[in-house]
Amino acid sequence: MVSFYTKREQQPIIKQLSSDKIPGQCDVFFAATSIIRREIYRLSQTDANQLGGVIALGGCTGVKNLSDFTNDGAEYLADKYLAKLTQPMHKIGKTIELICFPFVLLPKIHV
Repeated sequence: MVSFYTKREQQPIIKQLSSDKIPGQCDVFFAATSIIRREIYRLSQTDANQLGGVIALGGCTGVKNLSDFTNDGAEYLADKYLAKLTQPMHKIGKTIELICFPFVLLPKIHV
């Protein structure tokens, strides 16, 4: 298993009950390294030919880190490197799993 991250500032955290934004931002790489205890590679430097499949999970946090969905609603854009990785994988029949809330990325990555 190989772990990847996208290089961007994590979107502001939104309190689910009040919809208030919690101030401050956290680099996604920093957040990922606090959880995953192995080397993490940039999504932008990933080659679809070297992988057997992709699994994206993480509920709302996964979507926030891979798109602008929480800020832009229906007009959101998915991470361009996720689309660049998954499109060729889909064409050759490799596994792409978007578990929990990340399934909303499907229309934006065009698979």
